[in-house]
Amino acid sequence: MMRSVFTGVVAALALLASVPNVLAQTAAKPLIIATNIEPDTLDITSSRNAPNARQAVTNVTEALVGFDTDGTPAPTIAEWVVGPDSKYIDFKLRPNVKFHSGDELTAEDIVFSDARMTAKTSIYSIRRNPTISSVEAVDKLTARFHMKSPDVTMLALRLLVVVSKKYYDRVGEDEFVKKPMGTGPYKIADYKPGQYLELVRYEDFWGPKPQVEKARFVFAKEDTTRTAMLKTGEADMIVNASFNDTAELKAEGFKIAIVPVPTTMAFRFNSNTKVAPTKDVRVRRAMAHAIDVNAIVKGLFQGVPATYPRLAPGDRGYDPNLKAYDFNPALSKKLLAEAGYPNGFSIPMVYFTGGDVGTRETAEAITLYLKAVGITVVPQGNDVGVRTETYVKNKNNPDAPMFYLSPTVLAKNSETIDSLAASHSSSAAATYILPEFDKEVDLALAANDMKTHEEHVRKAVQAMHDEVMTIPVWTMVSVFATKKNIDYVPTEKVRFILAMLKDIKVN
Repeated sequence: MMRSVFTGVVAALALLASVPNVLAQTAAKPLIIATNIEPDTLDITSSRNAPNARQAVTNVTEALVGFDTDGTPAPTIAEWVVGPDSKYIDFKLRPNVKFHSGDELTAEDIVFSDARMTAKTSIYSIRRNPTISSVEAVDKLTARFHMKSPDVTMLALRLLVVVSKKYYDRVGEDEFVKKPMGTGPYKIADYKPGQYLELVRYEDFWGPKPQVEKARFVFAKEDTTRTAMLKTGEADMIVNASFNDTAELKAEGFKIAIVPVPTTMAFRFNSNTKVAPTKDVRVRRAMAHAIDVNAIVKGLFQGVPATYPRLAPGDRGYDPNLKAYDFNPALSKKLLAEAGYPNGFSIPMVYFTGGDVGTRETAEAITLYLKAVGITVVPQGNDVGVRTETYVKNKNNPDAPMFYLSPTVLAKNSETIDSLAASHSSSAAATYILPEFDKEVDLALAANDMKTHEEHVRKAVQAMHDEVMTIPVWTMVSVFATKKNIDYVPTEKVRFILAMLKDIKVN
């Protein structure tokens, strides 16, 4: 009897040894990442809120152009060649790349992905339409983007997420959205809305095999919850740690990485409104001088985020001579009186809540600062997922809110023109129309050399600043906190707060 049991055990071990990958995957403990950001959909190509969708799902579906951790564009599934006079860009796809569905990556998938994102995602179409006229499959592994005008940055193309046309044709819209199949190093294993998204390593990935076999993104919206999860060992990493918890976590021995994100918390004014106060530049300037942005950064957020007049040192077109609006309540009141509002006025303000740390606190602080100079703000919170749609809807609506407190892509972007183009009047999401600004953006986009390009960027930013198109408050950073045994260098300057599993090393 004992011999038969022993024989059975030996046979079972031999069977397990013959399938080591299955055993390893089954036994692997998932890396737990606690984040306040949950995707609105697992299919980035139909997302209404790409920054939220991309954080985890970028591990699954790759972009046409990749990036290094410093935000520099880098070839991944494709390399690119710019045609004569920048009239087109050819993307040469890496051969033998497979989607998780088993379908081979071809140029037809690029054409399909571009058409799908143009129709379904405003954040892509807004940046694409002024630049790209059409996309065609030149051959099986070459996709050509025909340009309306030269674009020295090419950044628009980095937003294109690549998905499989054959998979879509086979399963249809519902299944395609429910179970996305990318070319990335991880595939989706399980998803519980409101709870977690679990990813497992894709063993047929075209690139180097990542160390992490399995990861679970746990959705924890409260800052205190994520911090507690890290301290108790329930999480190995937290994304968007509270600014006010950063120093404490570092003192307790957790590793901290503070990564600038090209999003500036700012007021965006609506130039089309028929309501009088904010149509006057003196009123907008008065509001700018009423807000002590340095006190907000240092007092509310322990100095973790930064604040810049517009762009940051190192950004293309940065002008060190451009100065911030100084905190000057007396000047603010004087400007209001000159504009005909000596007793102030009352206005609505929409602020967008969601994955950005500090939005509500900033709205509360600014309400108090404006109240001190006679401006009564009536704040209204709105979901960040409908932010772009709100801009689009209100662009030509004279009854729209006069201003928004919203994350706005500006400083610390890898290509400044990408953020400026989003405020160009041709952009569906533009809220303030300024012909002088449009002119300089157009010239910057058409420039054939970087010196000329940067000069027009500086002029565009100066026009934006003089007109007070927006009031920058502070520039977003994302705080990653990890256990001592984890090394991670987050990716910078890519618009999105990403948690790239392939870059995580566990010691």
